[in-house]
Amino acid sequence: MKAGIFRGYFDEFISREVGDNFCQAVALLESLGIEAEEVTTAHLDLIPAIKVCTSRMENAAAHEAPLRTRAQDYSKATLYSYVSALLTPATTYVMAQRARRIVCAEFDELLGRVPLLILPTIPFAVPSIQDCETGLIDIDGKKIKR
Repeated sequence: MKAGIFRGYFDEFISREVGDNFCQAVALLESLGIEAEEVTTAHLDLIPAIKVCTSRMENAAAHEAPLRTRAQDYSKATLYSYVSALLTPATTYVMAQRARRIVCAEFDELLGRVPLLILPTIPFAVPSIQDCETGLIDIDGKKIKR
């Protein structure tokens, strides 16, 4: 089986722990017969902006009624995210959907070459509850604001 080691999404932010574990996992897969090659897509840099302009608006739309009647039930961060998403212009949403289609087509093409993508799902170990409460994540001894 052929697999693509997906590169470029958050390689520069990956912690040593996650990077080491990922390399070990790839080595194990290769020892089991997986033929791995490094792959990427052209418009990775657009994904964060697309997410902000589409996913947040779609989530906010799904929560519209409770936001109007039970806003106090949401955390401050979630409430801010949803309310600000509702203020995003429709033209921004439409442009983000067009960009999303380009990125999806690139992934369709990539998955036509390699049926499996290998990548860490997050670049750092799962933060503790205390880290989440402070808003800081420890990555290799550096406190990073999330």
